[in-house]
Amino acid sequence: MGRAARRGRQGARAGAGQPVREGRAQVGRYGLNATFYEYNELALQYGYLVLFTAAFPAGVLLALLNNLLEIRSDSFKMLKVARRAAAMPCKSGIGAWKVVLSSLSYAGLATNLLILGYTADFFSAFGIESDFQRFAIIIAAEHLLLAIKLLVDWSMNDVPTKVKRKLAREAWLAQATVEAAHEAESKP
Repeated sequence: MGRAARRGRQGARAGAGQPVREGRAQVGRYGLNATFYEYNELALQYGYLVLFTAAFPAGVLLALLNNLLEIRSDSFKMLKVARRAAAMPCKSGIGAWKVVLSSLSYAGLATNLLILGYTADFFSAFGIESDFQRFAIIIAAEHLLLAIKLLVDWSMNDVPTKVKRKLAREAWLAQATVEAAHEAESKP
């Protein structure tokens, strides 16, 4: 094989792996993996939607269109442009992002109620003109909706019962297999 053919083959390999190398360089440079940036983008979008839906309701539709386009572009990128990423197990779900998204939900509840309470005209329909009365009604509505949200969070399981049963069965089968292997080894 000639030197030009080897150089061409090496060049083809380098070009095919370019997105992987750039991704690794970015991880090394910032100390964060690519999923951080994906979650960060989604958390920012969720924050804008939750905090300001009352001010711009059409933002929900725009976010939906953005996410549909993002799904298609990411799938094209993963299938056609970059190499297959190495599979890594998820140890803690979404981790700290769960706290961030939950906090945004609580802040969004208060923000939207305040925006609606001070910009909408429905209080004047009930004869409420005082700012103190408006604020008291907003706080009462916020507490009521917060209680409903906490009740729903408490009543819903993070892991469905069917999945818990299957995980328990898999753990039992794994334990039984290990015990059977130990028994087989201990017999002469």
